[in-house]
Amino acid sequence: MDFIQVLTKIKSAHQDDNDLLGAFEVFDREDKGFFRLRELEDALAKIPGSDLVTECELAEVLQLADPDGDGQVKFEG
Repeated sequence: MDFIQVLTKIKSAHQDDNDLLGAFEVFDREDKGFFRLRELEDALAKIPGSDLVTECELAEVLQLADPDGDGQVKFEG
C-alpha cells in the first residue's frame, strides 16, 4: 500500500467530522481555523517510512491539503 492509499484509508476510516476536527486542532493550536502547509509537510517528514514517499506522492498530499495554493490548510467540515 502506498502513502496516498494509507492517507485515503485513514480519511475514510474517520467518517465523523469531529474526529477529523480533533486531528486538525493538533496543528491549529491558536484556533485560527488554519495552519501553515509547511507544518504539515514537516510532520509528514517525521513519520517512520516517510523516506519511501516519492516527491510526487508528497506533492499530491500537499495539493489535497491546500487546494487553493495559499500555503494554509483549512478545515472544511
